[in-house]
Parts: sequence; C-alpha cells; structure tokens
Amino acid sequence: MTPANTQQRDREVALITWLHFAEGKPYEQIADQLSISPRTVSRRLEEAKSRGWVVAKPVLNIPEQHLPRSITRPAPEELRRLVDAWNPGAEVQVYVVEGDQHAYCHEAANLLMPWLMAAMKVGVSWGRTLNGVIGAVCEEDQAPSLHAAWFETLPLCPEPLILQRNEQSLELSSTQLAAKLGQLVQRTSNSGHQLRLSGVPAYLPRRMRDAMQMEGRDFFSGLSRDYCRLFVEDTDGRPRVDSADVMLTGCGELSDTRELTGTFIRERLANEGGDLSEARLRRCVLGDISGILLPRETISKADRQLVDSLNAGWLGVTQRQLQDCHRRHYEAKSAGVVLLTLGAGKARVVQQGIRMGMVSRIITDRQCADAMLALASTDSRRRRSPK
Repeated sequence: MTPANTQQRDREVALITWLHFAEGKPYEQIADQLSISPRTVSRRLEEAKSRGWVVAKPVLNIPEQHLPRSITRPAPEELRRLVDAWNPGAEVQVYVVEGDQHAYCHEAANLLMPWLMAAMKVGVSWGRTLNGVIGAVCEEDQAPSLHAAWFETLPLCPEPLILQRNEQSLELSSTQLAAKLGQLVQRTSNSGHQLRLSGVPAYLPRRMRDAMQMEGRDFFSGLSRDYCRLFVEDTDGRPRVDSADVMLTGCGELSDTRELTGTFIRERLANEGGDLSEARLRRCVLGDISGILLPRETISKADRQLVDSLNAGWLGVTQRQLQDCHRRHYEAKSAGVVLLTLGAGKARVVQQGIRMGMVSRIITDRQCADAMLALASTDSRRRRSPK
C-alpha cells in the first residue's frame, strides 16, 4: 500500500471510529453517509480496536443535576420544529451548548472534528467566536486527530480597513484563522500554498465603484493572484470558494445600543462616510453573516436597494456561494455552512440567515436558543396585531 493510500485508510478508520463511538451513529447511517457498505464500516471499527484507538469505557448513569454544565445538548423539539418552519426542507441542524464561552469553544470544537475530517475544502470567515473555536481545535487534545486529514482551508473574507491598524484584531482575520487551521493538516493545497487575502479590502464604497471602469472583483483579481483564485477564476475556470464543502462563520448584529457590534457592518459606515447614516442602516439591516448584510423583512423598496448596493461592494464570499454550500450540505451530505454564534442578540440574525438559505448547522448557546424560541411568540403577536 502506498503512503498516500495508507494515509487515506488511516483517515477513513479515524472518521468511522469517531462517527460511531463519539456521535453514536449506527453502522447503516455511517455507511450511507460515506457511500460504503455496512460491512466495510464493521471492518474499519475492528481495525480501530486492534490499533488501540478504542478502549473500553464504563457506562455512565450520572444524575442530571450532577452533570457538568459544559456539555452539548440536542436542540429542544420545539426549537427544531421552529427552525424547520423558517425554511421547510432545508434540514438545518441546531446544537445547543451549555456553559460559559470557554466551554462553548471546546464543545464546538468537538462537534467540528468529524465534519472537518470528512471535508475537502473548508472556508473560514472572521471573528472572535470563530477564533476561540479554532483555538480550541488547535489545542493538543484535538490537533492530533487532524494530522491525517486532507482538507484545504480557504479564507472567505478580505480585511476590514477599520481594523488594519490594530494588530490584535488582524489576528482574528479570515486569512490568519484559515492559516491557523490549515497548519494542522498535512497539506493546505495541491501546491502547498496557503491562499491569503492580506491587503485586499473587505468593502469597496459606492463612490469608488461609480468612478471605476470595471467591477471591484475584477480589479482586485489583477492585483492579487490569491484573490483571483478564490473569488474570480481558479485553474479550472471557477472560483475556488465555489467548491467549499464546509464554511465556518459567525454573524454580526446591530444591537439596540448605539454601538455597532458587527465589524463588517461598521466597515460600511466607515467607508461610506456621510453618504450613509447609522440610523438608516439600523432601520433596514438586521446584521450580517460572513459580511453579507441581512435585510429586515419589512423595509421600503429604497431601503432594499440600499442593502443590495452595500452587498454589491462586499469583496468576500457572496450570498450565492453561501447558499450553494448549504445546498451541497444535504445533496452531498457535507457539513455545509456552520454558524457559530453566542448571545440572545443574535437570534433574529440567525432566523433570517435560515430563511435565506445561508445556514446548514448552528452551534449556539442557551441564551440564543431561548431567544430563538421567543421569536415564535413575538412573530405571532405581530401577525395578529391590527394594521
């Protein structure tokens, strides 16, 4: 057996072992997911046992009140039904993590492991929550499992100009996080080159677009070969991001306070200057997912045109690419777009992302899950209220 075949075999044995013993999936479900026979699943599990990859463990029967808080629980049935109603047939899965932010990052890392090991191309967005989760994946108890993986990491977002003078914030950039995750695997691309978006702005304001004689993406593809390969044309004639089977992202929100918490939302305000007021942006935008602004449901035609224009200047992953990755999630049984989010304030953004077909799997905390459930009664009251 060649070294490449041996590595592929190791990866398959590790993935099947994880799916069966860590996720509790039966042989038939694993076989269906990986397009192999149940008998092959059985043989690989026996091989894992012979290698010492599986050890006998006691069956635990700890009373609920004594369980640690840092555990992942299945989403309540009521929440699953609600998510299905927001986008029927989309097969969006929700995971609710109990515990503080540190516990959340480690539990989210545990959930991500088998999805990453089964992936070929992993897109990585920007943000503090995502940075915490990738940091947990990179810790010693997680990292060895990825050494046999073969996925490539792709940055999904260029760099916000408002943060380029802040070195600490740039550590949270899509380029840095993709490289950090990519270092764990045995290859980052066929050429061994980690694609980067350093120096490419996240957003091109309307006045600059009006003055240019070409599309912003075409302009920057001439300045950055990596940007061209990611978002315009790779060697196969398609943007490389189009073939990502997993995308890791967070979301930004417009809070009820004066401060905008979404970096990519603040990027629009900073770059548009006096041409865009904070009040108007709050009136028509809920938040963003990977830099794509999500409009409120009931806005005027003019406000909708504004949101479309602000999204047209975004130079990172597009709404269509997120939606296509989500469709591949249930067509090819990949993880799709994985949304990592914390806090009750993100609930409405999550809801809109689901409705727009931009989300496949959600890893969230109890506060956001409870707020999502509360949206059902809030929306019901709005529908019953007189016009």
